Amino acid sequence: MYRIKPTIQDIFCYARDHGLIDETRLTLKQRKVIRDICSCRTEEQGFNVEECPECGYRRIHYSSCRNASCPMCQSFNRQEWVERQEYYKLNITYYHCVFTIPSELNPYVLLDKRFGYSVLFHAVSSTLNEIAADPKYLGARIGFTTVLHTWGSTMVFHPHLHCIVSGGGYTQDGKWISKDKFLFPVKVLSRLFRGKFLDEFKKYFDRSLLRDQSDFDQVIDKCYKMDWVVYTKEPFNNPDTVIQYLGRYTHRIAISNARIKSFKDGMVTFSYKDYQDHSHIKQMTISAQEFVRRYLMHVLPRGFTKIRHYGFLTNANKKKRIRRLRILTGTQPKAPYVKDTIRIITKLIGRDPRICPQCHSLIAPASALRLIE
Repeated sequence: MYRIKPTIQDIFCYARDHGLIDETRLTLKQRKVIRDICSCRTEEQGFNVEECPECGYRRIHYSSCRNASCPMCQSFNRQEWVERQEYYKLNITYYHCVFTIPSELNPYVLLDKRFGYSVLFHAVSSTLNEIAADPKYLGARIGFTTVLHTWGSTMVFHPHLHCIVSGGGYTQDGKWISKDKFLFPVKVLSRLFRGKFLDEFKKYFDRSLLRDQSDFDQVIDKCYKMDWVVYTKEPFNNPDTVIQYLGRYTHRIAISNARIKSFKDGMVTFSYKDYQDHSHIKQMTISAQEFVRRYLMHVLPRGFTKIRHYGFLTNANKKKRIRRLRILTGTQPKAPYVKDTIRIITKLIGRDPRICPQCHSLIAPASALRLIE
């Protein structure tokens, strides 16, 4: 019996219970995703009881699975990440760039995801660093954060990188150069990115995975002749919105519960944005088995990092470097980030968890949530 508003958990449980998932063809991480999504916030994950010592109010809280691929477990991590990154924000212009590879390469990336995604990160970071260092375009060291997404609006395989790039950088003699009107020419970015990606991909791809190596060479040659897609958005007018904007992409998964419109007789209907038709919102219906297959296709390889920092945002001496850049860019000093769980939860749920929802009494922090096993 499923909820009136169907969820991704409902779909996964249905597919598992009806034998629609062939786990022998899945990785260990994908199998864990199935188990965690099906058991998230249920008795299987365990629970605790919130009790108010003033009025005796009790409420059961089922534990979350905390899996990065679970649609119900990303809010806290996303908000914590956003607040942590605020410390490194500068009073400068920022740009949003998206780097995409041609769909002809998707089958080969699927054969070795770890390799394909790594090449994508290498090619993008090398492209941005090289162009930024060129005096013709900037002649300085920039900073940027990259986030890997592997899906399109309908959950098909579509690997691409979202990048938030500083609108300027610092030179070797310690000066800051701004880039306020536009970032870099899109055609220059596209061609350099294409060359770097294909060169590394062709050299180091494991050809033993292929049935026909001649097809692979033909696809590579075809991709050299194509115009690759690099998209650059208008600069952010307010630096304060940059981190919040990036937070929309960091912990996003292939599809959210909000897009599930119906689930009946093993068929799932969900909404998607059709970018080929002026971004109109449409609906698609597929089987639960196909839904799960598409969903699991976007589970990252074990231990793979989907969010990476480059340039002056790399971890080595990062805090010291940022303090120096604040002076160069006229950015006000900031106190180091200190994790405040209560504040984050309050922001997410809209109330202070230390206040009883029934009698509204403020409970001392030490006994705010008395957990009864």
